[in-house]
Amino acid sequence: MSGYLLSIIGIVLFSALLTAVLPQGKTSELIKSISRLACLVAILSPILYFFAGGELFGNFFEKTVIQTDDDYIRYCSEIRIENAENSLENDLMEQFALSSDVSIQWSYSEEERGVYSVEQIKIDKIFVYIEESVADSLETQLEHYIMTSYQCPTEVCRVS
Repeated sequence: MSGYLLSIIGIVLFSALLTAVLPQGKTSELIKSISRLACLVAILSPILYFFAGGELFGNFFEKTVIQTDDDYIRYCSEIRIENAENSLENDLMEQFALSSDVSIQWSYSEEERGVYSVEQIKIDKIFVYIEESVADSLETQLEHYIMTSYQCPTEVCRVS
């Protein structure tokens, strides 16, 4: 686009210089006509080229390729998982008055949405680490609560 504008400006300045330097007479009228024609062709050339089967402004309408920064996406995904772990720990503290450590096993999964393929986080399993002194009935309640609330496989592990 800038090359197009520079060529028009250059031709107009060159035409102005020619008309200022040339003496009056029949030749100056011919050169002025030729310079006007050159300005007109420079202005209309992209449009003529477009209708002749080319592209307007060269590569202006070239297919845009969107590239993603995989490291940044992975970093954001890890932050989301870490926030989900903290949120689940707080949720278990509120629901069961239970101090626990939560670890989420996750992976990326691709999902087709029309013509696009979307990569998103898939939670494979939730691990909840609780103390050995917690009752067995509370362990089954934890598993049931997480399975119904988060719809993913859960494993409750006892630690000392």
